[in-house]
Amino acid sequence: MNLLRRAASRAWMLCLALALIPAALGQAPGVLENTVFTLGTTTRDATFRDWAYVVVQPTEAALLANRKLAVYIKAGDAAAANAYQRRSILALQTDPAAIQVLLQRGASIGDNLAELEGRVNALFAAIMPAGNLSLPDKLSSVIRGSLAKPQYFETLAQLARLHPSVNLCLGFAHAELIGTGKFTFEIRDFDPATSTDRGVLGRVTVEAGNPLVLPAPGRPFEVVDPSAKGHLNVKLRWSTPDDFRRISLLSYGYHLYRVPKSVADAKPALFLAMNPARDAFLDQAKTNPAVVKVKSLPILARQLYDESAAPNPTSVYTTTNHVGYVADDGGLAAGVYHFHDGDAFYYYVTGRDLLGRDGFVSGPTLVTLCDRMPPDAPRMPVVENYYAFVGGASEQRLKVSWKPVQAGADDTGIAGYYVYRWSAPAEIAKFENSPPLHRISALIPHVPGQSLYQFVDSGAGAPSTPSDLGKTYWYTVRAIDLSSCGGNFSPNSAPAFGVLRDREGPAGPQGGGPGIVCCTPLVAPTKPFDQRTEENLDPSFVYFDLVCKRVDEGIAWADFWFGTSGVSSNYLGRIHFPNNQTDVVRRLPIPQNRLGGNAIQYAYCRVGAPDGKMSGIAAMVAEGYPRTPAVRRFEFAARTECRPTRSAATTGQGPCNSHSPRPPHVIGDTNYTTGTGVVVAFPLTPTAREFRLYRRVDYGALTLIKQGVTKYDAVTNLVVEIPDNDMPANSGVICYYGQLLDEHGNPSPTAQLGDCIGIDLPTATPLLAPVEPLGNDANPRMVVRWFCAPAGIERFQVTLGILGEPAPASMGAVLSANQEAGSNFESINPASPPPQWKFVDFGSYLTPQVGPNFGDGAAFSVTLPVALGKKYYVKIRTVAKGGSQSRVSNLEPFLWQAPPSAVGPKVPWPQRPLVSPTQFDPRVQAARLVYPDFNGIGVRIGEFGRSDGREIKGKTNTVVMLSAGLNPEQFLYTNTLGETILPAALYRYQLPSTAYVDTSGDVVQVSPLLEKIAVVTTAVPNLGTFVQIVDPFVRATPLDLQSQDIPSRGLYLLDTTPVVVNARYGYLLVRFGDTGEVRSVHPTDPVDVTP
Repeated sequence: MNLLRRAASRAWMLCLALALIPAALGQAPGVLENTVFTLGTTTRDATFRDWAYVVVQPTEAALLANRKLAVYIKAGDAAAANAYQRRSILALQTDPAAIQVLLQRGASIGDNLAELEGRVNALFAAIMPAGNLSLPDKLSSVIRGSLAKPQYFETLAQLARLHPSVNLCLGFAHAELIGTGKFTFEIRDFDPATSTDRGVLGRVTVEAGNPLVLPAPGRPFEVVDPSAKGHLNVKLRWSTPDDFRRISLLSYGYHLYRVPKSVADAKPALFLAMNPARDAFLDQAKTNPAVVKVKSLPILARQLYDESAAPNPTSVYTTTNHVGYVADDGGLAAGVYHFHDGDAFYYYVTGRDLLGRDGFVSGPTLVTLCDRMPPDAPRMPVVENYYAFVGGASEQRLKVSWKPVQAGADDTGIAGYYVYRWSAPAEIAKFENSPPLHRISALIPHVPGQSLYQFVDSGAGAPSTPSDLGKTYWYTVRAIDLSSCGGNFSPNSAPAFGVLRDREGPAGPQGGGPGIVCCTPLVAPTKPFDQRTEENLDPSFVYFDLVCKRVDEGIAWADFWFGTSGVSSNYLGRIHFPNNQTDVVRRLPIPQNRLGGNAIQYAYCRVGAPDGKMSGIAAMVAEGYPRTPAVRRFEFAARTECRPTRSAATTGQGPCNSHSPRPPHVIGDTNYTTGTGVVVAFPLTPTAREFRLYRRVDYGALTLIKQGVTKYDAVTNLVVEIPDNDMPANSGVICYYGQLLDEHGNPSPTAQLGDCIGIDLPTATPLLAPVEPLGNDANPRMVVRWFCAPAGIERFQVTLGILGEPAPASMGAVLSANQEAGSNFESINPASPPPQWKFVDFGSYLTPQVGPNFGDGAAFSVTLPVALGKKYYVKIRTVAKGGSQSRVSNLEPFLWQAPPSAVGPKVPWPQRPLVSPTQFDPRVQAARLVYPDFNGIGVRIGEFGRSDGREIKGKTNTVVMLSAGLNPEQFLYTNTLGETILPAALYRYQLPSTAYVDTSGDVVQVSPLLEKIAVVTTAVPNLGTFVQIVDPFVRATPLDLQSQDIPSRGLYLLDTTPVVVNARYGYLLVRFGDTGEVRSVHPTDPVDVTP
């Protein structure tokens, strides 16, 4: 109330919504009753003259746009008896000359015309004419332009609140010089048509030299914004006391002042007082640059607050209300902050009156500016199992590691880190704004230069064993900076999970092992019978034929025994089956005078496989004797039985210790049986959840070939059966190993599954060259040379016999002793009918192992001692690592004769340059060939037409023959010079493929030097005479519908060495000249070995 009394004594008066004075002035329609406020104050100019300033303030600016108001004055207050005198007619002015006078008057009462002109230029550029106009001209154009544009007129009315000059020009105010004492002004509605007043709108009394000073507002209150929007700025509001509200129409906004704390602390009597002295404070604001007015424009309050207690919504102290009147950022511009973290200022607020003057100053509020920008999240969190010994016992915990935050140049730095534990990732976002929740660590201080931080979760509630085994926990890390306001939290780092696991794996697998295909030879007797023959037999003898008929190539030989009643059976020897032959026959002529009257005959047979497996002995019995010309036949049926079984012991004592991926080929069958892999039985143990199957081939490294998910069950899931269909390319020994893992990935010991097994795979058939003589009569020798690709071969078996003699026990130091325990007969004329076969007792002699000390690539040779005058027969077989043998090579006879003497001098072999690859003929290409007796790759070297040959269906397969009188060499491709492709040899190299990414790049010779194509002339019953290719490295194929011109039959140079399924190969066809030098090299396109 003291403030109100002081205000009244200064005679600042205002009339709010005055009613019209009745009777004398009358009441005209359209008067502005209750819509216009009349305000007044006084000021003193630079020459110490007193001015009165009276303002008419309508609720809407447009209400006075078309009206004129009359201003009356009298000396004294409103009750004085002095008469009113009209001093002015208020009207909107558009004349620049009139406006110039009013501007001068506005300047006298304190208006800043320079600021006014700048604001006019900024606000009304769109409606001002171009050109260099004076301020009166600008205002004239703006006032005239805004009359038809309400939005501009409203802006002009707001500008009048800042500049009294504009108020005078709009007819909203009156200013004049006054004398000493009090003066009363009346504002009347004026009718220019009759020059009469229609009513009094307002009355105000002012006193010269004694203007009303606005009360102090409440001291500023900081509206804290903890988000990044509050970074280095302060938002403030303040309360409006009741005495200020009562005279609030005399004010227009507030002024806010900022004083550094150091400055305020230096003058506490002024700046730290609850009610700072107004004049002294404003003097500091003018003279001390550290005392800053925050805003040049008035600060307007959007909502009024009081000093009541929170949480009253009208209380200035209610923290849930985030309204601020003003935000002070220190003049932030272009991203450059003028404030710094920790800067402290006192803030003060004053009311601003109608002439822009400050009222009394509020109490101070100390504000500290804070860095509100959160630091980056810590980087790369990792959770690991941590093991320690506590009290002599092992303890397992979860350890969190992370990399530190890199502070930027404008950051306050990092104070430290907090670690959080969560049960699910969804909780992280849910509690992002509640830093204390789920926090499990104290502040972990940040150490400059430290590259890694770690925290072991071992406090109360931390996961522990065994109760929390297998549970997943999520961890995040948050950084907190050194902000003066208690630190800003970074976002949570990326979550990292950890699980306490039982690190002891399941028990290793026991037992199990590979299930293989075991092929064993079987022989069975049939019923003996007598067969008449057209042969010229000696009637004094009785003839017996011991016959073994095989079904497939799994039967390699047959042993025969024969005896009669009263005489023990005699071993007649072993007879090998010739290639592609189904029968072997051992004819036994016995003189009749050596036989009894009605003797009983006993015949026995045993068969064997190429890998050494033998059948049991089959027996047949017959009574009486055949009558000439009949022959008694004892026929035995032999076959190979292949059955799945478990592997036997690796010692080979069991019946099966090797796997046959492909059953033996049935002789005469046009189809080859698809290969079969191994099925490995993998026993499971309790807690097993995953298996891993490894394989070792020969002495190589363990290779993971299969892994998968499983679950042990004592009733339904004890063993997992895993097929391994990718067999090695060559014969060898395979061992399988298994490892189990539990649900946590803990492994068991790796254990071998069953016994190692051998793999029997076919190898190439050797090609034997004619045997060469060496030495002299005193030291006769023979040189045995053969060609065979060494893939999958351990050594060779040289099969050698002497006509009319038993096989020698030894053939020199290079070969082993004879491996045959008894007679081992093989026919030297297998093309003849079996009764006409001539048998030679062959011995079997093993070469050294193929490798650096034996063999030159695919070429091999041995030099053996021989005897003069004896005829030798030689064959070659391969022996694979598992003991299986290949087909036998061609037979070569030899009778030593002195070799021809060397003629001519020895000439050094000249050094020749390498030959660049070229194209011989675009049709020379490699192709995949699949036939009953050949499954591999060949290179096409020629072709002949439909009329040049014929397909002859034989007993075992289909043979393509040429018409009589033709030679296959005439159909070979030629180059542009007319040269044929022979003599040539074929080479191969493996290329990377999807299945085999890494290859050696070695180039291997896969055929001998081919100079001629071996052919024979054959008479085919009912069809005529044909030319048959008998060369084992050249094949004529049936009609080739893939030819580019007409359907033709192809001539292919064969690669007889094994190939790997899913591999890719390239071939080089190398041509040689007459002197044996390389003439040209011709590459082919790659070819894939499809299954």
